Amino acid sequence: MMPWMMRPLRPLVHAVGTAALLVVAGCGDDPTGPNPADLVIEIRSGNGQIALVASTLPEPLRVVVKERSTGDTVPGVRLEWELVQGTGGVLALRETTSDSTGVATNRLTLGPDPGDYRVRVSLRGIRGTPPEFTATGARTPAITSVPAAVVSAGELILIGGRDFHTDPRVNVVQFSGMRGLVLSASPTELRVTVPICLPSRTVDVIVRIGSLRSDAAQLQVIGGTETLNLKPGDAFVSLDPAVLQCVRLPAIPDSRYLVVSQATATLAGARYPYRLVGLAAARVAASAAPVALARVPALRPQVGEELPGAAHDAWELELRQREGELARIAPVSPRIMRAPAAEPRVGDRTTFNVINKENEFEKVTAEVRLVGRHAVIYQDLNAPSGGFSESDFRAFGAVFDDPIYDTDVAAFGSPSDLDANGRVIILFTPVVNKMTERGSDGFIAGFFFGNDLLNRTGSNRAEIFYTLVPDPDGRFGDARSKERVLRTVPPVLAHELQHMIQFNQRVLLRGAAGSEALWLSEGLAHMAEDMVGEAFQRQGDESRAREFRLANYVRASRFLEATPRTSLVAAAAPGTLAERGAAWLFVKYLIGHFGGNEILRRLTQTTRTGVANVTAETGRAWPPLIGDWSAALYLDDLNFPVEPRFSFPGFELRAAVGQLEAFPLQPRTVLFRDFVEADTLSASAADFLIAQVGTSGAERLHLMLGDATAGPMAADAGAQITIVRLR
Repeated sequence: MMPWMMRPLRPLVHAVGTAALLVVAGCGDDPTGPNPADLVIEIRSGNGQIALVASTLPEPLRVVVKERSTGDTVPGVRLEWELVQGTGGVLALRETTSDSTGVATNRLTLGPDPGDYRVRVSLRGIRGTPPEFTATGARTPAITSVPAAVVSAGELILIGGRDFHTDPRVNVVQFSGMRGLVLSASPTELRVTVPICLPSRTVDVIVRIGSLRSDAAQLQVIGGTETLNLKPGDAFVSLDPAVLQCVRLPAIPDSRYLVVSQATATLAGARYPYRLVGLAAARVAASAAPVALARVPALRPQVGEELPGAAHDAWELELRQREGELARIAPVSPRIMRAPAAEPRVGDRTTFNVINKENEFEKVTAEVRLVGRHAVIYQDLNAPSGGFSESDFRAFGAVFDDPIYDTDVAAFGSPSDLDANGRVIILFTPVVNKMTERGSDGFIAGFFFGNDLLNRTGSNRAEIFYTLVPDPDGRFGDARSKERVLRTVPPVLAHELQHMIQFNQRVLLRGAAGSEALWLSEGLAHMAEDMVGEAFQRQGDESRAREFRLANYVRASRFLEATPRTSLVAAAAPGTLAERGAAWLFVKYLIGHFGGNEILRRLTQTTRTGVANVTAETGRAWPPLIGDWSAALYLDDLNFPVEPRFSFPGFELRAAVGQLEAFPLQPRTVLFRDFVEADTLSASAADFLIAQVGTSGAERLHLMLGDATAGPMAADAGAQITIVRLR
């Protein structure tokens, strides 16, 4: 991404406030600084740490200072730090000043005795209660006794020892990785419920306090034997926290199970550590420790083939965010914003406002080069020589008319016609070329900006796309031949036309006070590219079909390489190729199961947003919908009979995404032995594992899905497990 793309968004309709730009020496004492009553202090990181007594907390204590009304960070604010609880603790600094990002940092060294600490951060004159960090000093716990007799899973037992914490919640007691419930605690005794999911065997009991861990003690347990009996092709899905704490799989000879751990949460940006523990009913050697899978080489363009890439995606998402802000400020009703123009003719000249890389509107004069059925093509008079010929313009216009325009309109609805010319303007201008810094990885190929459909500063009050021009000598950036522009721009137009249609259907016609969620907006627009590629496929034009589909396959490949860490509901620009791949595959799944193109039209022509839009139009709750889609990512096109909900009807996922390289989604395989699979799940994301019966002699595999400590995952994670027997 180019540096200018990393700047905060600048609204086009009002000036940037100046308070966040002031650097002040003391804030409360400096009359030129911001008023402390207008500020708020928030904890950024370092809260709730547990560490060994007399040590410095491993993570610094960080706060951020913000303006209360705008949320902008404020540099140069002097803060006071005070240790209000905890004997012997020492703060590194009594005062700190927020840095250029509004962040202030301090460190705490704990005293020599176990105990709890509170650190207050304050600013004179600030409103509200100052934030406080908490920390705990502890000694390494030790177990001195566990019951000598055999105990049953679910039984209450006493564990003797020393240096336990008096708060039951701080003591984490694990039985071969599965967490028991601590009911009460003293420094020398814990009352603990043995995990219900333990198998009949000897287990290792340990006590953890933060990162401090006791030695293991052995305990004999009699566990449950009820198993989940599935036939090949059968599936089991559960959101029930109690069920997630115990699923038992029978060791049927030669059987294999797909296990999908999911976080069905919809909070964009949320991440949930998880731990999937597997214990064999007869103790056998543990599986190898979890290792990161080697990256499968993803789809790559062929020699001489270039995709717009991350730079284009970042710029486009920035525009989508701006459109949402413009719609929130003052939605408008559809109307012609200027008198209908005369029928455009080749040779006519018009002046346009084009937003440039400095986020300013630049005036350009352009000449009509083609008047097509659905498009008027203009070229900037400043375009370099060596560009399009008249036949090139005709070919470009023909592709836009059919299949791009016809396909998008049939699927999503019509664009507006504010200038009453009955067509969409396509403006080739070197202003777009200059947006990409020389030598960048990828480039900005073109865009639509909803500002043009509003009565705002810089608006052209017309339906218009901006695209780069052929620049074989590299006058305005890296050299771009006309052949390359002819290949790369049409798929971008298919994508951007969908955004133009959606802006009309959502904001102009229905008065939505904001744009569609970024992830769903991009998924629909990428689907437009795919559908035009399908149209070319039906025409027998394999080369053009590939041009429109390749970028989606590359994005999908990136997603399938990193499913746990890729959120479907990501909402922040610039986004990633993997997130876009997830959104496209999700929309592809919806098409196959909920009415084909009709679901696309319903998702576009609405004021609902994101998850609420999808659940309303499909009639399904989010967790089962996400669960089925996640399983389909592995099961589709596997040459294995599964329920239809675990497939992409009309699409062979493995053949499509894996056509140039190996299929990227390769779950780790574990035998029916002890294992731990630990990772972090993003919101609406999934991780995959295959459990296979080996020759170990295990009778069952007992599974527990929990948080990082193997306790129940947070309620807002929406934890879910899907298990499908493969054979």
